[in-house]
Amino acid sequence: MDQILCPRCGATVHWDGYSKIVKCEYCETEYSMHPHDNVRGMQQGMPEYGDGTVVPMTIYGDPMIRDRMFMKAYVPSGWRITTGTIERFDMMGTPFVPGFRLDSPDRKTFILFRGACKYKHIEPGIMTQQLQDKLDFGPHNPISFSCYRLKTYMNAQEYCDRMAATDSGLSGLSLADEKHADGAELDRQQKISAANRQAGFADVRPEWLRRIYNGITASGETMKVVTETRIVLNSRNPLGQMGDSLKERAASSSGGFFGNLMGRVAGAVANSMDFRVWEVQYELVMVTPAACYEDMLKEFERVDETTDYLPEVQAIVAEMNAFIENEKMRVAGVVNNAQMQMAADRAASWDRRRAIIQDTNNYTSNVMHQMMADNAASHNRVANLNSEMIRGVNTYYGSDGVVEASTMYDHVYQHNQDPDICAAQVGHYFTPGVDFTELKKTNGDYE
Repeated sequence: MDQILCPRCGATVHWDGYSKIVKCEYCETEYSMHPHDNVRGMQQGMPEYGDGTVVPMTIYGDPMIRDRMFMKAYVPSGWRITTGTIERFDMMGTPFVPGFRLDSPDRKTFILFRGACKYKHIEPGIMTQQLQDKLDFGPHNPISFSCYRLKTYMNAQEYCDRMAATDSGLSGLSLADEKHADGAELDRQQKISAANRQAGFADVRPEWLRRIYNGITASGETMKVVTETRIVLNSRNPLGQMGDSLKERAASSSGGFFGNLMGRVAGAVANSMDFRVWEVQYELVMVTPAACYEDMLKEFERVDETTDYLPEVQAIVAEMNAFIENEKMRVAGVVNNAQMQMAADRAASWDRRRAIIQDTNNYTSNVMHQMMADNAASHNRVANLNSEMIRGVNTYYGSDGVVEASTMYDHVYQHNQDPDICAAQVGHYFTPGVDFTELKKTNGDYE
């Protein structure tokens, strides 16, 4: 355990020698460190740039992950590596969705990976229109949170189209080519189907697809966009099959009152509990100039073939699920205690009882609103971190607002008198002068 002095307050800071972020316990200032190699026999820290080999990856500074290597992927030589989480604890979605971005040395090509995320499907219908694509349904019931996100199902083609438009930022994309599952992929899908049926799903439908698009930048450069994903649709409740049958009959009817009624019944049946759960097993995107597409496609395929989770990811997911379960128990305890208090006061007068009920409802409502506010703040923080990861920047608290700087810098300073003057530094720590103050990272929390 190394001991260093905090440059800001002079207190002793303890550093384990491999964490990339340390925090002074006295003044709470965070510092970027340079991990030692093979500290106490541990694996060497994740490099910032690839060397043409498979690289183990982590997310430095995350309190849950604690700098543990949880995935690996081939990284072309000289390509910059950026890691992060795409979604975090929102109490209703997949608890851990890691991602990484690889940028070529000339920054003209990037490859983006995002991990698996599950959704509970809502069948479109008159009764559920306002629930389509909603991501904030879970907190309305503080005792039993939804274990999946609620969203309208998208097949692999629709999902690839969504990724191409969202991640490339290019308009007017046109499809150039499309590839479907080969023999090896079909073997993987058979294993997925067998495992999910063993887990209790009656019908499992995996689908793999890669789509290649042409696009043009604002400056007129021709670009290629490659998207790839595997979507697995799982059906559990037999009522869902009845709903499909009713929908087919409704669609084939001549309309009118009976046809509309059958359509509504089909939607209600199809929305029965646990009817459909669909999983995006991974997302892979590449954006590259058309002139170097063939060479970049080879690098893309090597990344695709080698990307995989390490055994440590199971421990991380287990810890995150335990955190969610503890939160559910904590909130359930709050509600249960309130109910017990209500039962104890039944002998009181009706006026007193109404007052107690009102107080309890207010308290429970405040708990729920606070959870919803925390959930919204978490989404904002995740969105900010995702934006920073894609743009390759870090943000800092400045005296006059948020300051952005490239991730290549380890320290950023701001002039005490003129906030428009900033300084940045790569490498070991130094003090630019008493007229400058080192800025703290926001970690995405600046909304």
